[in-house]
Amino acid sequence: MADKEPYNIKTDEDFHNVMEKIDKDMRDDGIPVTARQLKGWLKFSSRFGLGIMMSDPLSQKVMDWFETR
Repeated sequence: MADKEPYNIKTDEDFHNVMEKIDKDMRDDGIPVTARQLKGWLKFSSRFGLGIMMSDPLSQKVMDWFETR
């Protein structure tokens, strides 16, 4: 696995761009739509080396992003 990226998300646009990349990677990997919300959250936290709980507002933001897709 590649090195962790520094968490450098400062704007909603930054967040959206990261989420689009994660979603594209999952589409390319054939991950079913029904699994993308949870797997996307895992990929997001892993990408930045974050140990965030599901109750964290950032986790909810990631999960909510997938609900709008």
